[in-house]
Amino acid sequence: MLVPAGLAQAQVSESGQVETAPDSSQAPDEARRLGAVTVTATRRTQDILDVPVAVSNIGAEQMERSGISDVKQLTSIAPSLDITNTIGESYGAVIRVRGIGTSGSNPGLESATGVYVDGVYRSRSNLALNDMPGVERVELLRGPQGTLFGKNTTAGVLNVVTAKPSDVFEGSAAVTAGNLGLTRFDGTIEGPLTDTLGGRLDIMTMDRDGYTESEFTGEAFGARERVQARGQLYWEASDTVDVRLIADYTDKSEDGSNFLVYRSITPAAETLLGQFGPVPTAQEDIKDYYTTPTDGRDWGQTVLDRGISAEVNWEVGPGTLTSITAWRKFDADRSFDPDAGPVDLLYDDRDGEVFESFSQEVRYQGVAGDLDYLVGVFYANDKIESRDSYTFGADLETWLGLLVGSDTLFSAVTGLPAGSVFPEGGGAYDVFKQDGESVALFTHNTYQVSEKLSLTGGLRFTVDEKSLDADLTSDNPACEAAIASGGDGLSTTPAGLRGLVCIPNFDTRRDGRYTDNRSEEEFSGVLSALYRVNRDLSTYASYSRGYKSGGYQFDRGGLIIPNPSGDQLEFDPEFADAYELGLKGVFLDGLVRANLALFYTELTDYQFSYVQASASGETQRVVANLPQLTSQGVEVETAFSPTENLSMNFAATYQDADFGEEAFPTSLSYLEDRGNFNAPKWTLVSSANYDRDLPGTSLRSFAYLDARWQSKSNVSFSASVGPTHEQEAYATFNGRVGLGSQSESWTLEVWGRNLTDENAWAMTGAGTLQPGTVQGYGIEPRTYGATLRVTW
Repeated sequence: MLVPAGLAQAQVSESGQVETAPDSSQAPDEARRLGAVTVTATRRTQDILDVPVAVSNIGAEQMERSGISDVKQLTSIAPSLDITNTIGESYGAVIRVRGIGTSGSNPGLESATGVYVDGVYRSRSNLALNDMPGVERVELLRGPQGTLFGKNTTAGVLNVVTAKPSDVFEGSAAVTAGNLGLTRFDGTIEGPLTDTLGGRLDIMTMDRDGYTESEFTGEAFGARERVQARGQLYWEASDTVDVRLIADYTDKSEDGSNFLVYRSITPAAETLLGQFGPVPTAQEDIKDYYTTPTDGRDWGQTVLDRGISAEVNWEVGPGTLTSITAWRKFDADRSFDPDAGPVDLLYDDRDGEVFESFSQEVRYQGVAGDLDYLVGVFYANDKIESRDSYTFGADLETWLGLLVGSDTLFSAVTGLPAGSVFPEGGGAYDVFKQDGESVALFTHNTYQVSEKLSLTGGLRFTVDEKSLDADLTSDNPACEAAIASGGDGLSTTPAGLRGLVCIPNFDTRRDGRYTDNRSEEEFSGVLSALYRVNRDLSTYASYSRGYKSGGYQFDRGGLIIPNPSGDQLEFDPEFADAYELGLKGVFLDGLVRANLALFYTELTDYQFSYVQASASGETQRVVANLPQLTSQGVEVETAFSPTENLSMNFAATYQDADFGEEAFPTSLSYLEDRGNFNAPKWTLVSSANYDRDLPGTSLRSFAYLDARWQSKSNVSFSASVGPTHEQEAYATFNGRVGLGSQSESWTLEVWGRNLTDENAWAMTGAGTLQPGTVQGYGIEPRTYGATLRVTW
């Protein structure tokens, strides 16, 4: 028997939670009742009414019905979750829970939301935005969870659990075709290899054309190609030992990226752009999916992601000893047009990252009388190499001359002949390398005070060490000439020109090799109490303390002139204090299930990365520790079954996430008491699923629809405020209808995502070196298609 005994009598509901299988002899009214929900996100198998934390489970069936194929699409059915990304899926991803997330795209920042796949930590959000073939369920836990999971975080945990090998030989295949030239194949084969050894192989391939065209050339962008495979072995070595080995491989490429379109262009900026050719069309509301990159420059990315892991569970003494060992490597190569405009100002053709990690977690969990205890140790070693380039385009020198009103001024100031001040191919190429080690001891224990009252306490001690080795080089004749004549203070250069002659992203005064080391020791933990009012109702209160380590900004803009040094790239750790009151219950004789949570989280020294733009248009990426960010609100989740064939879910989150009133850095003082970015106050999601056997046939049909609505929010990635960075309230809908055999041996489905073709801004920011412009990324347009599934 290869299926773990603890799951042998359970099934995953459409909400993703594990439910006790209903008795087939139930009367129709009995069949309508929702099964008892069991969750495993707390490292224990528990009734959800006994879990003193807000946790949502999303199962494979609901993900399939909603058309969720990758992590980013989970937001369509999880109101407290928000995921955005900028330059494709390998860069700039931010995962937010309750309005809290690590902002910006700097690779030196760890994620505020920890992502785990089969117990293995993914150290950055970008590393988690993969497709999910073979996934059994996804669990979203809110708040710090350092006493349960290997790495500490401040916002929450997204725990992805894949299916283990079956104890019978079986398989499945799904073929999908859709608009935008979509073709996709998903296949699974699994079963016993011997009496004690089982195997499973999941594969996925996908090709899709882009939905964005160049406004002026008609060239298409955004085409995707993906190949993913996961193989695993599950071995019951003895009655007390089982071993699970997993190897996965992902190869994906993207021609172009998320489209970056102009949202607004002032008359002055329009005049400048018009001197180089047609002026891009600005769209206050997105109507056409186009972009305007410089013709002839490469724009795309490739990603190679792979890893292996080994999980061993050994029942020894009164408990179970678990070991999870993992190695992962992620390689991304990227080229793009950072100004995203038709004028050839800058291009990046050497960017990318390499993340290599090794982790080891060992924990022991057991029960001694009224005490359910867990103790563990976690070790991680992460190596990062980040390549950051800015290269001068052919039009940069002419453009900057027009910005200052004279095409000869820079030559006059620097003494360089025209055409050689900012020559095509100049710029900067920076390589940042970081080695990091993290060691933690943690414990999480629940004591049953009485039949109805339980107390939970957890503690974690973490030691984080990081070292930086940065090699920064640039070729900027204008800046070099200004330094030669006026020193590091650029005294011979007019003050109004210094920021353009030595633009921060390729300021030669910051060239050099920089090294530094830092270490931290921090405690974090959790305290909670749960009271089981009766069989169907419980309430709880909890406090948790979270910590996210400090680190280094991988950007030369953090260095301070005239005495740059490696320690200037440091930023401090981030801390979270989270409070929660909750109520969980089953009502109307089992026909309705509802969860309610009130929450308040305060972050101190919040790690904030943003793009800072000056009045003349030069930009630099900055990481700062802001004094405070708070998020408070309420969550409601419900599931109910109006009829035997109809099941419905509704969830809502109200969150008020703002920066508080404490003193901010001067450059960000305007953020005091303002709301956080990409944190709408209201988010509502709902879904309905109708299944029915067709009378007199062996067929079964279903229809599914879900909706997500969110209120107005600021979607700026450059810490900007104002109407050009706001997205009004909008809603999206996903649906699927299908017909198949009652035995589920085959199913034919027709589906659509964003059914109403809603166009909305996902993120906006100031145009690079283009004062008076705002650019932005939009959500994906309507997609639709058909899928044929077969099982055997």
